[in-house]
Amino acid sequence: MNTLSSLLCLLGKFLVYLLLIVVALLADLLINTTTGDRIRELANSIAGQPC
Repeated sequence: MNTLSSLLCLLGKFLVYLLLIVVALLADLLINTTTGDRIRELANSIAGQPC
């Protein structure tokens, strides 16, 4: 059961990371690069946290 929980946590973090990277790319194109950089930093900090 613990392994399943760990896998779900990793999958969830991966999906959130991908979503934030896509949002950052859109922000770079539509708004400005500073906003995209901030979103990328947020994605990296989320990815760096343990489950």
